[in-house]
Amino acid sequence: MKNKKLCGIVIVAAMIANVTFFALASATTTTSDVVISAGGLTIDSVPASANFAGASVSTSDQDLTDVTFPNGDPVQFSDLRSTNVGYTLFVTTENFLDLTTMNAIPYDGFEMAGSTIGGLAAIGSSDCVTGVTVTSAVNPFTGTGTISDPKDLVTADTSIVRVDTCIFTPTIDLVIPGSQPAGTYTTTLTFSIV
Repeated sequence: MKNKKLCGIVIVAAMIANVTFFALASATTTTSDVVISAGGLTIDSVPASANFAGASVSTSDQDLTDVTFPNGDPVQFSDLRSTNVGYTLFVTTENFLDLTTMNAIPYDGFEMAGSTIGGLAAIGSSDCVTGVTVTSAVNPFTGTGTISDPKDLVTADTSIVRVDTCIFTPTIDLVIPGSQPAGTYTTTLTFSIV
């Protein structure tokens, strides 16, 4: 009788061990990965136009000062590279040209700058301020060709890893030379980021 009880206990113990064994064997884990790909360094949008108020013909230079790009239509750019490489947003221009008469206003009388760091704003959780310099000195475009030399507007250093979308609202200024003939003068601004 002792053997029967002992055999029953062994069988029950084996069954418990077997159940435990199967429970451990059926436990599995799953891993899940999320790949976040780095983006690029891009200019997302630029204003369609920025117009100066009219001026009358004069024998004296006329300074059409501080025209801010239209509200709600700034230069928007993104650095989604997820690196600490830094960047420079710059602009070039051409002479203002009257397409009817072909008279020109030289680009060396045209100025553009930011209104200090206040001219730069972030979209979402971007950090568009840390290690960023906005060119606030209002200096004319320079150069000797038909297209001006590049004028730096916003520069980001290499101090932090950037994942930013920023908007920049520059201020522009134009000096019309004395005795400039009447007309409608147009120029092209080309924004670039490297």
